[in-house]
Amino acid sequence: MYEFTGTDGQKALLSAELVDVTAAAAAQVAFLNEQFDKDELKGFEISFIHLSQSKVSGDPVEFNSDYYDGKPLLFVAE
Repeated sequence: MYEFTGTDGQKALLSAELVDVTAAAAAQVAFLNEQFDKDELKGFEISFIHLSQSKVSGDPVEFNSDYYDGKPLLFVAE
């Protein structure tokens, strides 16, 4: 759970839950490689992380956006 503050100053407590992790298909990896410098993603396993979000409490947030900032997540298996 985390606190969300909208652009209009409204605040709410949101909950995020991992739904699944899906490996990217070869065509999806090729597309991503076109968007970045060539070979920048070489050696990485690309996966899509699907989350479910819900409001726990607080102000109405129906017209706010709680988008992930787009920075890639890096998980290192040990």
